[in-house]
Amino acid sequence: MHALGQSRTRGVLLTPTGLHKWQQFRQNHEFQHGRRLTLEALSELSGLNVTTLGRIQKREQPVDLASLRQLFVSCHLTIEATDYRQVKAMERPIPTAGRRWDMGGRQAPAFFDGRSAELNALEQWIVTEGCRLVLLTGMAGIGKTALVLQFAQLLQGHFQTVLYRSCCAGSLEQLEAELSGAELDRRRCLIVLDDFEAGDLYAPLVQRLSEEAHGSCLLLVGRTVPPDLRALAGQTLPVRLLQLGALTAESAAVFVGRRGCYRGSAADWQALNTYFGGNPRFLLSAAALIEDLFGGDVAAFVALLQREGLAIPEVNRLLDEELPRLSPVERQILTQLSVRRLPATIEHLCGLWERRFSAQQLIEALQTLKRCALVESGEAGIWLCPAVAAGVRARATALRPATAADKSQRRRTGIRLFHPSRLRRAAIPGTLFTVQG
Repeated sequence: MHALGQSRTRGVLLTPTGLHKWQQFRQNHEFQHGRRLTLEALSELSGLNVTTLGRIQKREQPVDLASLRQLFVSCHLTIEATDYRQVKAMERPIPTAGRRWDMGGRQAPAFFDGRSAELNALEQWIVTEGCRLVLLTGMAGIGKTALVLQFAQLLQGHFQTVLYRSCCAGSLEQLEAELSGAELDRRRCLIVLDDFEAGDLYAPLVQRLSEEAHGSCLLLVGRTVPPDLRALAGQTLPVRLLQLGALTAESAAVFVGRRGCYRGSAADWQALNTYFGGNPRFLLSAAALIEDLFGGDVAAFVALLQREGLAIPEVNRLLDEELPRLSPVERQILTQLSVRRLPATIEHLCGLWERRFSAQQLIEALQTLKRCALVESGEAGIWLCPAVAAGVRARATALRPATAADKSQRRRTGIRLFHPSRLRRAAIPGTLFTVQG
């Protein structure tokens, strides 16, 4: 008789959420005991055989739900409905023989924190529903590439070919040859095209693949994607869109905490994460400052941010890349939002420049800024993440005093200079943390 007395239902796999929960247990167990938790040791702990445990871990073959429950109970974990899913016959994992795995030299991160909801969504769309095109967008540094590499590693057993390429390297002709060899219509393939914002030449090929019927999936990754491709996406359509947002404060604390020894309350981590928009790249840059100059004291660093504001190098690099691509009205919006204490409504922004820009221009500019994740929006209105606001203000401040050369620069870039006193008053206020939290 089975240990838990449950009926044995064949055909479930751990979801990314469940896998993450179990991996966290293993990592914590190994840290506490100072040695690896092997499958043999786990077999003793759980009462399950090594073969079953291997199947659970690899997620390439379904197991019965009772075994999964037994594993979680033995590890003192609560199993929830989001931790596993039923496997349909059509999505049974593909045998190892004949698989092709080519990630262009890239590997999934050694540690991957958070993003369970996003991994679940990708698995649902690509594996379960068979979507042929998925668009993944988000700000630079938000973790898009890490997410797709983790996804590809977790779900590789469901594809005969997994191919990762960057649009910044190689050529269109080379990719077309590889896709032809992959036989998208006859083999189950996952093709990842990263840095797609740099791949204008690839658009016709992608457009064709998004419209043709095939059993493979093309996953496009970039800061933004062409509007004509976005127009194809919908919740019930074979093309889906996922805009990657901020890490949660809890995930940010774990992510940063792996890099060193830091001290801070939950409120401190929340404030730090909010200031940097939950962006892993920004958080790592901030972590280096906290370790080097604040002795690991998160609260002291957050106090400085709230009092003075700070434009860290990673944020400046992002703005150096993005600002030249923006139109004058888009730059005006960023500069205006950078000095506001509260989110701005669309009506307010239209009223500011009604004689200079039409409502149509402002709406299109806001949409562009939103698509490249430079602005955030919600019921309260539109605002900038505090770190980006500090970077924009620093640029406006650097243009003072308004000499003839500065005025020429203003005409060229479209960035309006603010009075020094107004810029000094624009330190990041606590109210902005409340709005964005």
